[in-house]
Amino acid sequence: PNTSFSFELPVAADVHWSLPDPLPLLDSLPGIRRADLDGRLYPPVGWAIEDYPVSGYEIVFRPAASESTLSGAIERHAIADDEGSFRVPNLVAAAYDVFVLPTWAVGGTWPRLDHVEFDHARDVSTPQSLWMRVRCGEVSGDLYDTGGRPIEGALVKIWPRKNPDRVWPPQGTDPQGHFRFRDLPAGEYLIEVRAGSASKVVETSVPVGRRVSVRFPALDTRDES
Repeated sequence: PNTSFSFELPVAADVHWSLPDPLPLLDSLPGIRRADLDGRLYPPVGWAIEDYPVSGYEIVFRPAASESTLSGAIERHAIADDEGSFRVPNLVAAAYDVFVLPTWAVGGTWPRLDHVEFDHARDVSTPQSLWMRVRCGEVSGDLYDTGGRPIEGALVKIWPRKNPDRVWPPQGTDPQGHFRFRDLPAGEYLIEVRAGSASKVVETSVPVGRRVSVRFPALDTRDES
């Protein structure tokens, strides 16, 4: 059986790993069954796809931990089109953990905008489909200086309050001082802004399917050095 071992460096002596007893020999390998899978990815509840496009979002099919290594299942990826449709051709019949990633996180592991356990095509003669939904919200805000003028080009970052290592791609405010972060799973977040010598961090809560507007105090961007 597949076996994992761990050790810490440096080691004071030789490291000895004992393998478990080998698995019994098989008379033959199990047959691999495959079937095409068609799916659809929907925007958050209450939003039309025109208001929350999902084109380019990635749907990842990862064999479940309980799945036999002899099933032939491997990790597969699909990309949603402009309508949210996707297809995985010749997907091996197996159990999968399926999750959705936004376009900027394609090829990664987070943030997971939806996650389901899916048992694919045990009867390959019956067509199967899968629908998933982007389960997240968004945050926006506007930055102004003490003279009431919008601040363009301010650096804005956001991350989960309990996980500061997972920072969304930073943004710069537009000419109107506006910023917006999408694809935020429900939770508590910290938002940091930096403009000239000024900086500020505020906390906000993001529910699923909601647009949250965050108010910042006026920032004194003058360089006082």
